[in-house]
Amino acid sequence: MKKLLGLVAIFVVAPALAAAPLDAATARLKAANVLLGNPYGATVADVQKHLVASELLTVGSTSKCSKGAVKAASWEFHVVVADRPAGESGSAADPIDGYLTLDGVTGGMSCAGLPFLD
Repeated sequence: MKKLLGLVAIFVVAPALAAAPLDAATARLKAANVLLGNPYGATVADVQKHLVASELLTVGSTSKCSKGAVKAASWEFHVVVADRPAGESGSAADPIDGYLTLDGVTGGMSCAGLPFLD
């Protein structure tokens, strides 16, 4: 009987222990840390100026970054860097306008439709 109760407890309690998605502020901080550096910004505050929109995507939602349905909760950020300094040619560099998607629970990068990200 104890084994049966133990199994029931696993199936009832385990889903409740599943990790919840990151809150918006934490996800935004993780996105800024992914983008930290040239051309997105030298500080987290600089980078966050380029995060113009964010959205928590639920399973099955369409990602603007991957153009496909997400398989797990994800945070998607619209990133715009319009004021890029002049390059070697002396003219201003083309603006950056794309999307960054992070795993909604861990904050790890799952899609980057942006230049200069490995």
